[in-house]
Amino acid sequence: MSYDPVRIALKSLRDEELAQAFYEYLANRVTDEVLSNRLKELASMEASHVSFWRDFLNRRSVETEVHGFRKLLSLTFLKLTYRIFGLGFIIKLLEHDELGTIEEYLGMLESSELSDHEKELLSSIVRDEVHHETLLEKEEEAHKTFLEHVREIILGMNDGYPKWVELSDMDPDEEGS
Repeated sequence: MSYDPVRIALKSLRDEELAQAFYEYLANRVTDEVLSNRLKELASMEASHVSFWRDFLNRRSVETEVHGFRKLLSLTFLKLTYRIFGLGFIIKLLEHDELGTIEEYLGMLESSELSDHEKELLSSIVRDEVHHETLLEKEEEAHKTFLEHVREIILGMNDGYPKWVELSDMDPDEEGS
């Protein structure tokens, strides 16, 4: 598979900036001090990844324009999702993103367009992303019951009605009232 390092770097820069901002937001919102510190740690790691991608693109004379509106829109979506579905759901979502990032970075490591130094730094970022994944998995476990309820609700809506509503319990005379 062929990897376009510049395209991946531009996407990664935007993703890492968004992750940094959202981890900082979550760190300030959660009441659990241990979790807040973990989220601050993740935000700090993401900030170092942002630096790597900016430097990577600058060495290739690629402008790292700011996508303020896109970032604001994405951040607003994540905040809204967090407020509606809670911490467990948003952690599951973030964990899924970390897995995709790891795969993409591993593929990029095989590119001949990266210097040995860049490969070394990117390998370090991959280790950070695996660490993120591990932290998020641990936190997800604490919210497992809630996530199962959300799954049941979504599956129920997919069926056209919640699973806990039995049609046989409905009185046909009450329809339309």
